[in-house]
Amino acid sequence: MEKDKSAGRRSGQSILEVIIALAIFALFAASMVSLALGGFTSLIKSDEYLTAAALADEGLEAARAIRDGAWNELVYNQSAVSSSTGAWRFLGEGTSETIGSFQRVITFTPLDLYRQEVTAKVNWLTTPGGAAEVTRATYLTDWDSRDWVQTDWSGGDYTSVDPTVETTTAGQLKLKQLPAVWSLFADTGNQTWNDVWLFSATDGFVVGAGGQIRRFDGSAWNNISSGTTQNLNAIYCLSASNCSAVGGSGTILRWNGIIWSLHQDTGNQTWNDVWLFSATNGLVVGASGQTGRLAGSTWSTTQVGTTNWNGLYCLAANDCYAPGAAGRIGRWNGSSWSVPARWDTGNQTWNDIWMFSAADGLVIGASGNVQRWDGTSWNAIAGGSGTTQNLNAIYCLSASNCSAVGRSGTIIQWNGAAWSVYAPAATTQNLFTVFFLAATDGWATGASGNILRFSGGGFELTGALTSAVFDLGDPSPVQIIEWDEQIPVCIPAAACNIKFQIRVSDNPAMAGASWSPDFTAAAGELIPISYNGRRYAQYQVFLNGDGANTPVLDEVRINYK
Repeated sequence: MEKDKSAGRRSGQSILEVIIALAIFALFAASMVSLALGGFTSLIKSDEYLTAAALADEGLEAARAIRDGAWNELVYNQSAVSSSTGAWRFLGEGTSETIGSFQRVITFTPLDLYRQEVTAKVNWLTTPGGAAEVTRATYLTDWDSRDWVQTDWSGGDYTSVDPTVETTTAGQLKLKQLPAVWSLFADTGNQTWNDVWLFSATDGFVVGAGGQIRRFDGSAWNNISSGTTQNLNAIYCLSASNCSAVGGSGTILRWNGIIWSLHQDTGNQTWNDVWLFSATNGLVVGASGQTGRLAGSTWSTTQVGTTNWNGLYCLAANDCYAPGAAGRIGRWNGSSWSVPARWDTGNQTWNDIWMFSAADGLVIGASGNVQRWDGTSWNAIAGGSGTTQNLNAIYCLSASNCSAVGRSGTIIQWNGAAWSVYAPAATTQNLFTVFFLAATDGWATGASGNILRFSGGGFELTGALTSAVFDLGDPSPVQIIEWDEQIPVCIPAAACNIKFQIRVSDNPAMAGASWSPDFTAAAGELIPISYNGRRYAQYQVFLNGDGANTPVLDEVRINYK
């Protein structure tokens, strides 16, 4: 009987197919398991990321909540946060948090006093392994706050102030200016000192009767040889190495920086004043109408009337003025002297003159007479000079700052509108000349060896003011203090400064309140949080100077909630 071969073939193929099918199923099953495991891992990672992001957002919200309470708590570069007390608070500089498998770090970057960038980073190890991080950032500002501002103390809006502080200038607080005073600097004996010239605060000459000359070294006047015994009435210096001194018997001396020597003896004239334009150009005036001119190396003389010419002032080489006896005032035009009719003021004896311009000047003389030039005529000054003593010399620093000296120690001062007598007198001796280096550095010389100095001035060294108590309205944080100031160039530089302290209290009497440490940065500083939470605040400001200058406070601002 013949066998069916096809049945055997079908049976063999079925076993092979089963094997292949099993292999395919195994592969499929493995893929499905892998997909299932991968999806599970992704789900875990997604959950971790969401948790980390929530923690980062929470960190920013915590910083914002603290800011809402008090801006001055944002003082850290890095800090963790905690809400264990029922409100968010910082845990301190350099701290971080571990929350389960996550670590949170919050950092702060100040942009200015009122703005900060806050960054929250959350790190963790992923499942099944590896590092991950979520970062969130935001900007916080001190927007919900107010300022206690003070810009003027002239109305007395303060509790107390040192007598060394000036409050009367609206919009400014500064140290009080000290008055400069005249005092006897030296009594050199029986010499009569007729004129003085200073190059600096430590160098100068005084000249006088009998050819006496002394030189100043910054502390004392020392004898120096003049080479003559003639009275010396005036001195003029172009520099510390080029001076001329004139006096009796036609004597004209010259200083070359080393010695005094006779430049020229012009005869029997008595020279009362001298002015130099250069080493080869100058003028002298004297008794009995005598005048002289330096042209090159030689002085030539000319008679201009018979009036004594007592002083000399030049605006330019072709514009000079000489006051004299019989009310006359001579005028030099660069080539000759004249006495215009309008410059003849009567019978007064004029001893010295100072011109501010061709249209403004002052002349002084015997019996306290003073007049002012207006460009057209000489006129009496309302109120006069305040004295009937002879006035011998005048020196002006400006059209509103002049001093004149005279008989019996008389000193008068001009403020641009009126003369007033300086008191008390520093001497009763006659004074013959006056000279100023600066507004608070002047000299006057006279009879009996008297050498006076005008000095002092400047400002008080220190002072303090305590503000009025300020009502914040309710218990509040005081967050920032800043102010506007003017700090001059001082010696040493650190000598001039402004600093503040604050204190706070629950009551307007400030009972038990303590002053803070010093705040020294005008650009602003955060106030420590220990001064938060009181209703009443007060500041104290301290001004420090170097004696010659004062710092100036223009405005103070205290920021609070």
